[in-house]
Amino acid sequence: MSKWSEWDKKRKIKVNNRCKKCDTLIHWRRTKTSLCRSCSGKEMSGEKASNWRGGRVIDSGGYVRIIMKENHHRRFKVGGTHYVLEHIYVWEKENNKLLPDGYVIHHLNGIKTDNRPENLAAVMPKNHGGWTYSQSLQKRIRELEEIIKSK
Repeated sequence: MSKWSEWDKKRKIKVNNRCKKCDTLIHWRRTKTSLCRSCSGKEMSGEKASNWRGGRVIDSGGYVRIIMKENHHRRFKVGGTHYVLEHIYVWEKENNKLLPDGYVIHHLNGIKTDNRPENLAAVMPKNHGGWTYSQSLQKRIRELEEIIKSK
């Protein structure tokens, strides 16, 4: 006899709800889906979950992680889910090769969630800081030139 049956007997509550999947006895207050806790967790995970957002998550650093079920050399685990950083995945797909060891992906426009292939460039970490600074200066120079041309 389950602890819920004993609890119900003490309070004279009749419970005859059963999980529609595994047929175990469930407490009437504990279900919205007519499933026990175990079946509900299995049934409502991933794409079937009410809070599913397409398998994309923005991490605390501002980068987009995508759920990666198949094996990938850059796959990492957070909690019970495997992810890959989207900018690395997009760059590798676009260039049909793996990101070389020691390289990082730079977002040309500085927006970490903009993972369009034309916005991504692979650079060495030692060049990344200087390269980023020179790119921002070049962008500002172009903006100023446009202002001068328009006058």
